[in-house]
Amino acid sequence: MKNVKRYIPEQIDDYLKNHPHIFIKWNKDLSSEIVQLDYEGLVIACDTILRVSGSRDIDKNNLCEIQMDCFHKILQNDYKLYLDYLVETKIVITDNWYIPGEKSISYKINEDFISDLNSIDIDNKLFSKRTLNSLKTQEKLKVSKEHRNNYLKSFKIDYKSAREYLENCYVNQVPDHKGRVLNIYTKVLLDHKLRQINDRQLWINRSMSNGRINSNLTTLNGDYKQFIIGYSSSFDVVSSQPCMLNIFIDMLKYIQGNLGPTSSYLSSLLSYEYKIILKNLSKPLSVRFIDELKNVKTPAENELKKYKNWCESGLMYENFAREIYESTGDKKWRLSNESRRLSKDIFWTILYSPNSNNNEFKLLFSKVFPSIYNFICKIKSLIKMKRSHRMFPILMQGVESFLWVENILPKLDSMKIPYLFIHDSVLIKDEDKDKVELVILEKFFMYKLSPKLK
Repeated sequence: MKNVKRYIPEQIDDYLKNHPHIFIKWNKDLSSEIVQLDYEGLVIACDTILRVSGSRDIDKNNLCEIQMDCFHKILQNDYKLYLDYLVETKIVITDNWYIPGEKSISYKINEDFISDLNSIDIDNKLFSKRTLNSLKTQEKLKVSKEHRNNYLKSFKIDYKSAREYLENCYVNQVPDHKGRVLNIYTKVLLDHKLRQINDRQLWINRSMSNGRINSNLTTLNGDYKQFIIGYSSSFDVVSSQPCMLNIFIDMLKYIQGNLGPTSSYLSSLLSYEYKIILKNLSKPLSVRFIDELKNVKTPAENELKKYKNWCESGLMYENFAREIYESTGDKKWRLSNESRRLSKDIFWTILYSPNSNNNEFKLLFSKVFPSIYNFICKIKSLIKMKRSHRMFPILMQGVESFLWVENILPKLDSMKIPYLFIHDSVLIKDEDKDKVELVILEKFFMYKLSPKLK
């Protein structure tokens, strides 16, 4: 990538080109000074909000938490002046609320300014250099050389076709594979992600908190896999997150001495999960959490057998919906795409929400899997701290990243098989399908699980 481009709505571009970028800066001694802000700096601030929002969760109001470092690494100490100007002119909206160590300030582009994107060439050499350095820094974080180099070289999309598909979905309100319909804001976020890939602004890193590999590809909506060039096949684990729970429970049984010596393969996973706990909690809390974890009562065996069978059949969500329908008679649970989506939503609620968040979903899950529900609730409450429930999904993601990043991907690297990776799936070339399927199943079988692949 030689030229650095930033992408902002054309309405914002027009505003910035036709208005002076003058801001009154108030100092701590209540004196003031007039500051002339740089056009490209304002472009970068707006682009950063869209860029980060496209790679993270946004709330129902389209606000996204953004750490100040995302602005500072390009705009340095002047970042707050740029943000203050954009907020004052109502181009950017913020909740202006943060909790040290807990919550960052949230931002969004004012929807009155949202429109089709303009691509802006950044001529300021300092801004360009900092942007390039930022992308390169992300590339260095504990991703294998083979994986990183193949990704940066081979990840390309048919941008024209993807853009036409995006426009059609927006105009005709076509829902994606998760049932979501685009609004003008989410359309712009998706176009922003497509433009980054098309212009080779590729980044790849590995999360310190859960071991997952993140990239432009992992944050791209699944419906756009079809436009990736050169990789015509993929393997996904069906009901991946529910499947991980089987392995996690076996790991706890291993800690507690309830599995035989032949289960020593779990010791590597245990070591990996301990490291994740130490990275996410302070030392006193991590020690207490690990001690408490060793004593958590595992779910009933008959329930685990049923749960595992449903996972391995690839029909976890369908079976769950059927059982709810049979016990309640509620027609919305009659087998359909909608009932499967509802079942999936229940599992995500169980995995990610705090115990205090009571709703119908939790009641339904506890009726089908009562001891598994109690097991999950117990782990979420092992330590008394804000957002302590987050440790459980982090550990589930840790199991996933251990299996894939530490076991499956190195094997594919050693076999010289090119691939692109998305958390619990790989995109591959047709000629490698049989070899890749065998590698995935062999590695899962080591952990006594035979998941369904699609």
